[in-house]
Amino acid sequence: MKFTEEEIDLAKKYLVGEYTDVQFNYLIFQNKIDKNKMNNLIDYLQSISPIIIASKLLLALLFFHFVACFFYSIYCYIKN
Repeated sequence: MKFTEEEIDLAKKYLVGEYTDVQFNYLIFQNKIDKNKMNNLIDYLQSISPIIIASKLLLALLFFHFVACFFYSIYCYIKN
């Protein structure tokens, strides 16, 4: 299934609590979006959120590692 940017933004805002159930259903009706398609998108976004969090954490730790190595190399250079 392909999702439009508008559908993805709407689902993300609903998941973070920006929209209530009533507002979400109203916006689905106003934009003529299939409700089953949106429920599938919400389930998909909820299932990949732990993977996204883990990926961001790993990238942050990798960045911290490179910064620490850089400063350690400068420290060793200055020390000698």
